[in-house]
Amino acid sequence: MLAADFRVGNDRAQQGLAEVRVGATFPAGPMEIARATLDANLLRRMMLTGQPIDAGTAHRRGVLDELVEGDPLPRALEEARALAQLPPRTYAAVKRQIRGDTIALIERQMAGGANAPEGGWFNEETRDAMRRMIG
Repeated sequence: MLAADFRVGNDRAQQGLAEVRVGATFPAGPMEIARATLDANLLRRMMLTGQPIDAGTAHRRGVLDELVEGDPLPRALEEARALAQLPPRTYAAVKRQIRGDTIALIERQMAGGANAPEGGWFNEETRDAMRRMIG
């Protein structure tokens, strides 16, 4: 969701990064996207606690661009259609200008093996942590 060009949610939406709660670390891609998208304090809070934030907080903090009542899909599709009307090469170039540094960082980390940690993403804590979280 953090990589989306426009993020729509409703008042029931919760946004979270729960990996720590289930004993998993973050792959390079999601980690750098979160770093590039969230302010440092929100990143710290969400990643270290694993607790979700409510829709109002997500909207105020820029995680959601827009809050709607009911089903967010029609509004999201409306925005997607509007973005699709923009000149595509220019749109792609602007996205590269905005996200290029983050993409390059992710690519460098992956080339260095960051996306395949020894033993995988889970460790001996993962199974018990997942059970506690989801029951």
